[in-house]
Amino acid sequence: MAYFFKQGTTAVDQGKIWDQMVKTEMKYHTTTEDYTPNPHTFIPYPEKPCNISPKDVMERSLQTQERTLREKERTRGDAPSFPLTSSQMYGFYSTTLMKPDERSYHGKHHCEETQYAQETIIHGHTARFGKEQAKSG
Repeated sequence: MAYFFKQGTTAVDQGKIWDQMVKTEMKYHTTTEDYTPNPHTFIPYPEKPCNISPKDVMERSLQTQERTLREKERTRGDAPSFPLTSSQMYGFYSTTLMKPDERSYHGKHHCEETQYAQETIIHGHTARFGKEQAKSG
C-alpha cells in the first residue's frame, strides 16, 4: 500500500486518501443483492437421491405394509394346480413318487458323547459324575 502514496505522508493521511479512493471506485460499481438466474441459461439440478421428506417416508411405509398384507392374503389357491416343470413334480404332490429303498436307510448310531449331550439337552445339566465318584476315583 505504500507505493500509492508520496514519500513523507503520515499514516492518517494515507488512511484518508485510501478511503477517498475506495469511495470513488465504488461509484462506478453497481452492487445488486437480488440474484435472479437467467431462465434461458439456468439448469435446475435434481434433489439429492438420499434426501427423503417425512411425507415420502410415510408413503413408503404404507406401501410396504400394504404389500405385506397382500402377500399374506395370497393363498395356495393362487398357485397353479399342476407342476409347471418336471423339477416341481417332486414337491408338488403329497404322495410319494418312488418306493423308499431300505438299503439307503441308515439309522442313527450314537456314541457316548452324543448320548450324554442329548440327555443334557432333554433333562437339563447335571454333573456326569457325582461327588462320591469324583472323590473315590
